[in-house]
Amino acid sequence: MLRASVSMDNIADDARMLEPADLGKLVQLSGAEVNQLLARHGVQVRGQGRWVPTEAANGSWATHAWQKHGKSGYNLKWNVAFVQGLVNTEAVRRRGGEPC
Repeated sequence: MLRASVSMDNIADDARMLEPADLGKLVQLSGAEVNQLLARHGVQVRGQGRWVPTEAANGSWATHAWQKHGKSGYNLKWNVAFVQGLVNTEAVRRRGGEPC
């Protein structure tokens, strides 16, 4: 069984990167809802059947290589603090206020 490295526990909260499905668990959204959130804020667009970060994402993402059941590819991981900020911005707007 693979175990997380002790050094992984030392990653600062503002440096943590997760895939949309894992981010969704933190903010009570599905992975698809996280992707839509990112798209609404203009930091990713759908292109050629996959999500592609835009210049507006400004380093808040990283590509992550994966391999499973003989298939492989790349997906995006997003900075946790960045996505939480987008979620907070939307919550404030829904309440009729302005984000800080």
